[in-house]
Amino acid sequence: MRGSSGRRAVIAAAGGALVAVALLAPSAIAADPPAGIVLDDVVNVTVREASAAGAAPGAPIAGAKVTLLVTLNDFPEGELQSLTATTADDGIATFAAVARPEKDNKPTVHLEAHAHQESTSRDNGCVVGTSWDGVAAGTATEGPDELIVEASASSNISCPPKPVLLGVIHDAAGKAIAIASATLSVDTPPVGKPRVERLSVYRDGRFTVTLAAWDGDDGPAIVRVSVTGEVTRHATLANGCRGDYAQVGSRTVRVALEARGERPVIDIVTHEAVVAEACAAVGTPRPTVGGGGGTTRGNGGGGSHPVATLPPTDEGTKVAAAAGSATAGVAVVIVLVAAVAGLAAASLRRTRR
Repeated sequence: MRGSSGRRAVIAAAGGALVAVALLAPSAIAADPPAGIVLDDVVNVTVREASAAGAAPGAPIAGAKVTLLVTLNDFPEGELQSLTATTADDGIATFAAVARPEKDNKPTVHLEAHAHQESTSRDNGCVVGTSWDGVAAGTATEGPDELIVEASASSNISCPPKPVLLGVIHDAAGKAIAIASATLSVDTPPVGKPRVERLSVYRDGRFTVTLAAWDGDDGPAIVRVSVTGEVTRHATLANGCRGDYAQVGSRTVRVALEARGERPVIDIVTHEAVVAEACAAVGTPRPTVGGGGGTTRGNGGGGSHPVATLPPTDEGTKVAAAAGSATAGVAVVIVLVAAVAGLAAASLRRTRR
């Protein structure tokens, strides 16, 4: 006999699952059980993550499918029952009406529980599968019987082919253009942070783009191609500036991660537009004296000082007077220098005599 703790576990974990299994149990044995076997045992199977030796028990695994095999060695077919149940949030699956020995644990009834749980998730467009598997064995008693399955995890990953986009760029006449620049903008779900990169284009206008994978469940990616051709002509614009003309174009498409069949070619038709303007520079007139107001001029020392503007009728007279005064001053200086030189020469001759 098991202790009261086992019985309390049965009462706490049974619930609806116990009722469901109990309804199915009678049909698990096609014929009456052999002599000495009764169908009144209760088996609780706990499924949890495997843990290292000495470590704390692993977390319970909910939603695991548990198959309980009940066998008898001396039974002709060997298998008495094959029962299934699913673990609850606490990782326990409860089985009712399980075969057991009627008395003295004879004949021996073997219990073997197989647990399996698998789940899938997406990571950058790839499907990641994780499964938990484990086995536990024991023998049936008057019950309730407890089996603990330590399940180990395994995983696999499956990635769909990365989306490949084909496109062509041409003008309205269907001719390829000389490309000056081309950019590719890719905004994968969740959208809002597009990545912009340079796009390589062949001379005939064709291009190929391989996109990085994303979670296809979140919807399509937004792809935008923009192109500017080389300047083909110049012309004067209405504002008087010179305009540079070139072929330009763009196209935005939504791309699903998993396409059915071939993807359509991205067709970009360009048109002519002004891509740059050049306007003649307009210089500032040089300041002039006598313009009706004050101005400034350099003082030779890196700074400037105000200069008064004289009336036109006085300016010529003042300038001439200033020039005359300067000439007279120079003449006086020359006469004085000559006189000093003459006196010096006369004094030298007297000394020699």
